[in-house]
Amino acid sequence: MKIKLLMASMLVCLSACEQQGSASPDPELELNLDLQQTTVSGLSSGAYMAHQLHIAYSDKIKGAALLAGGPYGCAKGDLNTALSECMAIENAMDIAPLVELAKQAQEKGDIAPLANIAGHPVWIFHGTTDNRVNDKVTQASADFYAELGATPKTEFAMEAGHGFPTESQGVPCDSTAEPFINQCNYDAAGTLLKHLYGDLNTKAEAANGKLVEINQEDFVAANANNTLADTGYAYVPASCMSGEECRIHIALHGCKQNAEAIDKTFVTDTGYNAWADTNKIVVLYPQTKSSFAPLNPNACWDWWGYTGAEYQSRNGAQMQQVINMAEGLAKAL
Repeated sequence: MKIKLLMASMLVCLSACEQQGSASPDPELELNLDLQQTTVSGLSSGAYMAHQLHIAYSDKIKGAALLAGGPYGCAKGDLNTALSECMAIENAMDIAPLVELAKQAQEKGDIAPLANIAGHPVWIFHGTTDNRVNDKVTQASADFYAELGATPKTEFAMEAGHGFPTESQGVPCDSTAEPFINQCNYDAAGTLLKHLYGDLNTKAEAANGKLVEINQEDFVAANANNTLADTGYAYVPASCMSGEECRIHIALHGCKQNAEAIDKTFVTDTGYNAWADTNKIVVLYPQTKSSFAPLNPNACWDWWGYTGAEYQSRNGAQMQQVINMAEGLAKAL
C-alpha cells in the first residue's frame, strides 16, 4: 500500500534537505518492507511500551531491546504503583503474578500466543548510576522473558545514568539529565540492532537517508482518541526509498524525549540511522505528547493505563496506533 505523509508537495532540495536532521517533504512514500522482520526498542517508558508491544504482538514483532524498563503488567493499571513498585524497589520482584497476568490475557485473546516469544532475540540494558529506575526492576523484565522461554542478553555493568548510551552524543555518561542521551563511548543502537538482526554491515559515517514526517492521526484506532503527537517520523535509507526490500525497526523515546520537548534529538542523536543506512532498515520514531487530560505531563508512553484499561493489550489505543503506523509504511508484498 502507499502511505500518504504529512507533506505538501514534492520539493527539489539541496543536499541538506536529505540529511537526517530535517524532515523532507514528499507527497507519497511507497516502501517494500518485510514485516516479518519487525523489531522494537525503547528507553524508560519507551522500554515499557516496547515490551508491551512485543508481548501483545509477538506474531508481528520478532525481537525487542529494552533500556531501563520493567516487566509486562508491572503497574497493574495504577499510576502510584508505576511510580513506586515499577521504578524503585529494594528486593527482587516476584514476576510469577505478572506471568500469570500475561497468560490470562493470552487466554482472552488480548495478546498473541506467549509461545511465540521463545527464541526471539531480546536485549536489556541498565546503567549502574541510573537513579530513576532500579536495576531490580529492569532485571525483572529479563526474568519475565526467561519464564517465556527467551534468553535475554543483558548489560548491567556500565556506569551510565538514566538515558540512551551513545558513542559521542549527549550528557556525561554517568549522569541522569535531559535530553536523556548519554555520551558513554558505547553504541547502544548498534549493539541492540546487531543482537536483534545478527551480523550487520558497518554503519555509515553519516546518515544520508531521508527523514519523513508521518501524520500519526491517520493511524488512530477505531473508536479511540489520539493521545500521540500529530506528527511522528520515519528514517528511510536511500536503498529503501529506491524500492529495495527493507525491514522496519520501531524506536520509542522515553518521557520528556518527544519532539515537543527536545525537538528531533532522539531521532538524530541516538545512533540508529547510521546503522539503518547500510542495513536496509527503516526506523519508525512514533512521538507522544504531553497532556493533563489524560494526565501525562511528561509525554510518557502509556504503561500504567492513562488511555484506558486495555492499554497493554492488542486493544490498547497507543498499541494499535503504533502497529498501524508500522504496517502503514509497508506496501503489499
